[in-house]
Amino acid sequence: MKKMFQSLLFVLFILLISACGGIKIQSEADVKADFRGAIATMIGHGETIDAIDLQNRETNKEDNIDVFWFRVESKDSDVAYIRYYQAIFRYYNTEDLKGWILDDVYPDKNELWSIAPVAGAKNDLINYSVMGLEIIIDDDEWFINEQTVGNIEIINRDTQLNLKKDTVIVSVEILSDVLIAKGEIKLDFIFNNGWFINDVRVTTFFTTSRIEGTGLNISDDELASIFSKDKMVFGKYEITETDKLTKDIISTVGSMYDKTIGNLLAQIFIADLGNDFEQTFDISPIEISNIIVNEIISTDKGRREIHKFTFMLDKYPIVFEVNGATVFAYDKMSGWIANETVLIPKVKSFDYDFMIGRWIGQVNEFNSPISHANNTKLQFIMDISEINSDGTMTVLIDYPSEVYSCKATGYIDIHNLTITITHQEWFNLPRPRHRPDQIINRMYEPNLYGMLEIESKSLVNIFRNDYRWFHVAKSE
Repeated sequence: MKKMFQSLLFVLFILLISACGGIKIQSEADVKADFRGAIATMIGHGETIDAIDLQNRETNKEDNIDVFWFRVESKDSDVAYIRYYQAIFRYYNTEDLKGWILDDVYPDKNELWSIAPVAGAKNDLINYSVMGLEIIIDDDEWFINEQTVGNIEIINRDTQLNLKKDTVIVSVEILSDVLIAKGEIKLDFIFNNGWFINDVRVTTFFTTSRIEGTGLNISDDELASIFSKDKMVFGKYEITETDKLTKDIISTVGSMYDKTIGNLLAQIFIADLGNDFEQTFDISPIEISNIIVNEIISTDKGRREIHKFTFMLDKYPIVFEVNGATVFAYDKMSGWIANETVLIPKVKSFDYDFMIGRWIGQVNEFNSPISHANNTKLQFIMDISEINSDGTMTVLIDYPSEVYSCKATGYIDIHNLTITITHQEWFNLPRPRHRPDQIINRMYEPNLYGMLEIESKSLVNIFRNDYRWFHVAKSE
């Protein structure tokens, strides 16, 4: 009604002016057409004008000025605008210009301007809003960025234009070299002269699945080949129940110690025994059997796997049960590579009959009662005639060059592969040639402590610098 009344007044005004003669006043249609053309260059790119409402007019014929006040409604694909303008027309009667010309357009009543959404947040803004997020998945930090993001799909949306709110739930994929992580994120947007992200939170926990063709599929033969690449260490380490992460615990990796591998290998809980009977030996794939992978721990977004396993190792007369772990790392070019392996053997069984028979070698006598020579290596024969299931043995010892022999008892500790020989009684007493009646000192009694060398299958002294050095091998 108000608009009709204004139009009627405008028509009456034009009729009045026309009746009185003089300058012809321009029509509302002409004014709006000129104003629309001018305002179209002032609004944003992509905006369309929906309505132009003439709200007021002041005409000054003496000064040839006609002033208009407009309310303009426009919108683009996302936002609707209401703006106010003042337009000034001047009448010209010159050689170059004649008639009413739109001179200037000024913004007006800025405090009344308004902007309101006509649609929710754009997809580009939604996608941008998840970039840079850090998601913790299985204790790994996953970052969403242009290199890692996969598909982003809107699965639910609640757009409330009247409240200037838009809530969007998206399903997001994050990619590593070998895994796809998928979960749901809730995005809350508010409108304040444009859409802005107000809150971001994970609503459905991310889970991972393997990218086809990137799985680590390794055969027992391949594992056996990996296990046999390096020498095995016996007597140095054992599996412990502690989970204390120290450099000592993970010292098995040697020069490969670093934070990543160290943390992985520490999960098999290794402790240094500090034994004197530590020894190393080679193993062959054909000696390995019954490989069982007990656990696979994935880390670094699936790019590293630690395989914890057990297997049997047959090194006659010993069967070892070996616990250990291998760290595998994924490379885009080469695939899966075995980085480091730790093997912890312990004796599972021992063939005691192996010990029965004659052992021949040398022994170092600190002060020979016969030759009076210091640190002399004497021929040494040891006959083991009997061994019991508890590792105790009956032993006869003979020094052929010195013409004395004795009976001894022996014990082999199969867990550590150590052997103890204890003198029991003399058969032929050691006597010096120049003093046959000399009393024999106890230092000549063959009390020996050594170990079974796995590699050579020999019995050797543990303390290499000890005067009771000995080395004997079984006679064929």
